Amino acid sequence: AIFTTTTPVTITAQPAATIAYAGSPYCSSAGTATVTQTGTAGGAYSSTAGLTINAATGAVTLGTSTPGTYTVTYTVAAAGGCAVYTTTTSITITAQPAATIAYAGTPYCSSAGTANSTQTGTAGGTYSSAAGLSVNAATGAVTLATSTAGTYTVTYTVAAAGGCSVYTTTTTITVTAQPAATIAYTAVPYCTDGGTATVTRTGTAGGTYSSAPAGLSINAATGAVTLATSTLGTYTVTYTVAAAGGCSVYSTTTTITINAPSVAPTSATASNPNMCTPGGITNLTETGGVLGTGASYKWYLGSCGGTPVGTGATLTGITVTATTTFFVRAEGICGNTACASVTVTVNPTPTVILLVASGFPNPGQTNPLHPSGLYTTVSPAGNYTYAWTLNGTPIATTASSITPANALFTDFGVYAVTVTNTATGCFASSNSVSVTDIVNQRGQLFISPNPGHSYIDIHYYSSTTGVQARTVCVFTPTGQRVMYMAYTPSGNYGNMTMDISRLPQGTYMVVLLDGANKKIASAGLVKL
Repeated sequence: AIFTTTTPVTITAQPAATIAYAGSPYCSSAGTATVTQTGTAGGAYSSTAGLTINAATGAVTLGTSTPGTYTVTYTVAAAGGCAVYTTTTSITITAQPAATIAYAGTPYCSSAGTANSTQTGTAGGTYSSAAGLSVNAATGAVTLATSTAGTYTVTYTVAAAGGCSVYTTTTTITVTAQPAATIAYTAVPYCTDGGTATVTRTGTAGGTYSSAPAGLSINAATGAVTLATSTLGTYTVTYTVAAAGGCSVYSTTTTITINAPSVAPTSATASNPNMCTPGGITNLTETGGVLGTGASYKWYLGSCGGTPVGTGATLTGITVTATTTFFVRAEGICGNTACASVTVTVNPTPTVILLVASGFPNPGQTNPLHPSGLYTTVSPAGNYTYAWTLNGTPIATTASSITPANALFTDFGVYAVTVTNTATGCFASSNSVSVTDIVNQRGQLFISPNPGHSYIDIHYYSSTTGVQARTVCVFTPTGQRVMYMAYTPSGNYGNMTMDISRLPQGTYMVVLLDGANKKIASAGLVKL
């Protein structure tokens, strides 16, 4: 018979599985990477060293894993007749970017060249900043000269990659403008009477002012110079900006000159302030003035600053022909002073004519028709003194005329008079008149004045006292008679006045004829 027997048979399914890390690559900062597993469960996970993996779950702790690419093996142990089963996948872990950047020399002076970034950690990022900073995006180097002064935030950016998002880190850099300035004292000239000299500054503010050599009264903060308390001279003024913001000490210079003003003359004098026509020479001198820097005394006529005359404290040999006022002032770097003045007056020289009174008698005789014998006419009008001479010797009279009764008429000779204007001192001498003793020179005519002017008086002495017919003739040197006049004297002295105004100037012979037209006396040559 058929024998049957039974036994159980177990059939085990062959293990089969897939594993995957769907988010690979993973950033090390992402926390945990979980595995996606399909198929046979119960296996164990493993990998090479460096990957922190949970053997049971396949979960990878990213933060403690070393960045890299790993093979993860899923192993199902042999069981149920099935041999060990394994399957693999890979996982990549990317290191989370981390970096520091710094500009160790900040603040930087704009004149310092290039500021380099000190970068640690993740390389390959790019640098950026706000407008105004000339930064190299690849290296972070800052070109200082072309950067605008200020404080900037520089960002270092690592692009998203390997599962890691964009990474940024920042630092600051300060760029300080290189101090640059100009200073000048532009309102030249500066004089000790000018108050305050202010400086014109452009560029960097906040510096301090100093000067050399000593003697300049300068405000260190503003550069203003107190001129009145400064010593005369030229100074170098330095404007200094202290070291700051990475920039070294900066300085620039200018010069300022302090000048002395002049003191105006208090007066002016002339060595010859009063002259007589036609004028003369005088010397001009200023007094009381003090010359300032670069100054000299300048003289003018007509007005202060009018027509130039000369330069110097004293002018010598100045010719003056008319009354003139001279002005003098000091002119120099600090300007012109007020003028002092002096007037040189040119007075008219008097004109004096010594005349013989009409009907003037012979010496020793009286004249009932005219109280004066020799008299003067003087112009212009004024107060005059009279100094008479006889034969060149002064005689003791100061009158404007000499009368016949004066005992001086006992002295015969050549008379002249000099008149002096008491107000101006101007003087002049008259023509000469000759008085002769007719009694002792019989046969001679006494003619006055000689030279004649508009008339001449003719005197003649005769021992005959009766009435006598006489004729006076006037001849040219060639013998031509040009005038004659009859008269009849009585007594010893005869006198006749002839109008000669119609005769031309020249030299004439005067002859006296008796009643029979015979020559009885000659006067010789008479000048008209």
